Amino acid sequence: MPVFVKLDAAGLVTGVLRHAARPGPDWLEVVPARDQEVPAQVVMQADGVEVLEEAHVLAFVAPPGTIGLRDGPAGLVRLSRMRAEGDELVSRPLPGVLTEEAGGWRITELPQGAQVEIHDLSGGEVLARVMPEGGGAEVSFSLTDPGRYAVEITAPAPYLPVTHLMEVP
Repeated sequence: MPVFVKLDAAGLVTGVLRHAARPGPDWLEVVPARDQEVPAQVVMQADGVEVLEEAHVLAFVAPPGTIGLRDGPAGLVRLSRMRAEGDELVSRPLPGVLTEEAGGWRITELPQGAQVEIHDLSGGEVLARVMPEGGGAEVSFSLTDPGRYAVEITAPAPYLPVTHLMEVP
């Protein structure tokens, strides 16, 4: 049975449905994205001068009413966490990279507008809420008391929120 997705103005998937027929005109059928030769104009160098030439390149062009998916088939939940990039669906990025270092942890590659919250799951409280300035920011922290903690990282679209669970013995 075909799968259909609905996109918002920013290209984020807002609806996923497995249905026998297209549920409405604003739904796109998910099809395998397979490259084929398509005509294109490419810039070539000739004696140090850039020249626009006609050529054929490998690319995926979605037929009307469809959107491509390279790593298929995908479950409905995975599809709900994707966004359109051109004629294809791609996974939405996760904000930040969490790594353990001597004496604590560091979160790097935080995008603009990211927020980090550290929760003490045993005590039921928010230990810290950090909103770093600028993209590419870093946050370092340490947890010295034994217990279970959750580190939540959120950021504006297209980023998906992520929660890291950790236990300090």
